[in-house]
Amino acid sequence: MRDTRYNMVELIALIIFIGSVSGIAVIIFRKIPVLVTLPALEEKQESLFLKAKEKFATINPFQEFTFKNFLQKMLLRVRILALKIENKVSNSLEKLRQKERVKNDSPFIHRDRDNYWQEIKKIKNSKFKTRKRKHKKALE
Repeated sequence: MRDTRYNMVELIALIIFIGSVSGIAVIIFRKIPVLVTLPALEEKQESLFLKAKEKFATINPFQEFTFKNFLQKMLLRVRILALKIENKVSNSLEKLRQKERVKNDSPFIHRDRDNYWQEIKKIKNSKFKTRKRKHKKALE
């Protein structure tokens, strides 16, 4: 049973291969007359190196140099640097504030319970005083 499947797969692959090759051959035979009628390229294409060399020869980097342009570029770069620093500082402050909020919102720290032990003592004393009063009333 395996041999028939293997042979079938081989047969399908062979049919696809022959169909592809015959399709390529038909396309080539149809385009040969058009390719023959095209004129031959006689122009020499300049190399990329020669084009770049000519371009650099025509450009003079110092021809339009002015102190004002230089100063504008430098001030713009300083401004961008200052904005980047300000952004970093702002992000750091925001992170610190978020950490503080998380710390203050923690279930283990409650601002209302800063006097927790003092409140416990008051409650204990008040219960003790009420017991004392009840005991005195009972003795009378």
